[in-house]
Amino acid sequence: MADVDVDAVLADLRTKFPSPEFELRAVQLRMGLIVLRNPSHAEHQMYKKQILDDDARAVASENLLMMTAVYPDNASMQRLTKRYPGLVSNVKVQRAMAYLSGQTDESEGKN
Repeated sequence: MADVDVDAVLADLRTKFPSPEFELRAVQLRMGLIVLRNPSHAEHQMYKKQILDDDARAVASENLLMMTAVYPDNASMQRLTKRYPGLVSNVKVQRAMAYLSGQTDESEGKN
């Protein structure tokens, strides 16, 4: 992915995902910039249900990532996760998802 202006991307996304309903986190990875939003209550409930299900546990975090990623677009995120299957397990991504869902106060990325 090409270098992007994180502040410009966040400014644009804030018009689509306004505060206080939404919180955004930009996570810079070697494969490019990813911006996540906080999950809705329903999305988080689905995630919790999946992590308790033996058959769905393996895809729970990836599903949450795909639901909450707002940059790049969904098709680009799908390509990224196919090219880098460990992306969902990346520490920076996991920390950002935990922070945005309220599981931790430790922040990762730029808001």
